[in-house]
Amino acid sequence: MKLVNLDLAELTRRAKSFGCRTSLDTDWDAFGSWMQRLHGALPQIDFLMTNAEEAAMLTGRQDSRAAAESLLAQGPEAVLVKRGACGSLLATRAGMMEFSAFQVEVFDTTCAGDAAAAGFLLGVSQGLPVEESARLANAAGALCTTQLSHHGIVSLEQARLFIATQSSPSPPLNSA
Repeated sequence: MKLVNLDLAELTRRAKSFGCRTSLDTDWDAFGSWMQRLHGALPQIDFLMTNAEEAAMLTGRQDSRAAAESLLAQGPEAVLVKRGACGSLLATRAGMMEFSAFQVEVFDTTCAGDAAAAGFLLGVSQGLPVEESARLANAAGALCTTQLSHHGIVSLEQARLFIATQSSPSPPLNSA
């Protein structure tokens, strides 16, 4: 089944009725109908992840901060905007933080956004604060680019070591 055929509002509503935490990583919608399907689900989504281009498409706002604020206002607990070499942006009710990208020698960017989403969700699932989860997302995305496809990601321990050994551990650039 294609994602565009899912009733996301019903799916997320059912998941929440079972006590589940919910997340969604958006995808590019060549038909422009994604927000119509996503809109009803946003109040039930705990963690929304998207990239800068998708966030702009979803909200009509080119500025990532404005797009994240718009998405956050529709219900999610946190919105993570993946911005590739520009790092990431995390919007929560407590404020907005920008995280710089880790500097790596890029070999292949295939799966980097998916690796970042996985890193974020792994952090959240292990009880890390969303800020640390965003940092883990940046590390996973960066490590993913160092080899073909996803092969740059070996373990959580490797990602933690990578974060710890960086000269700049990707602190928030701005807080609002």
